[in-house]
Amino acid sequence: MRIKEIEKQVALSIQSKIPHPLIAQTREVLHACTPNKHTILDSPDQVCLDLRVSPGSLDRALSIMNSIIKTLEKLGHEVSISKTGTSVLIAGADVRFGITEELRSRYIEPQEHALEGYYRFGHNLFSENRAPTGNLCLTIHPPSWTNSRKNWRDTETQRLEDLLTSFVKGLIAIAARQNRETAPNDK
Repeated sequence: MRIKEIEKQVALSIQSKIPHPLIAQTREVLHACTPNKHTILDSPDQVCLDLRVSPGSLDRALSIMNSIIKTLEKLGHEVSISKTGTSVLIAGADVRFGITEELRSRYIEPQEHALEGYYRFGHNLFSENRAPTGNLCLTIHPPSWTNSRKNWRDTETQRLEDLLTSFVKGLIAIAARQNRETAPNDK
């Protein structure tokens, strides 16, 4: 697949403001969810796109996923969702992918203890509080191939939206590799 065609489709999909039906379905499911203890939306009982983000990052994650789905479909690939997550069928290879929001750990010091009665040493009583950062990460969930890129992240200098062409190329490369690995040996 030519890079120019992928870039063109990504640019067109970013400009499109009409949500894909999978986006509308996921928005409805995740808006009805209660965030977990880390304030991440998760819907284990509902079928929706593989998004693990906070309510504050949901619209951005849906917008990114909308662009990816529309790009993949314009390139002739089929995107679907199931209980196992979001996947795209590229030349017969089924590749799963999703978006997560990175969490930052913060350690909270223990409260001062009264010295009467039972005493617990406080040096190891720090509690960990994990909170969303607003930084998103696109991940391809292939079989465990170590030398294939699997993650595209927000950085201080680049937003995930600027990496969509690279991500789509990564999906196509993983699918091609998956097809090569599973093809019968012709000898």
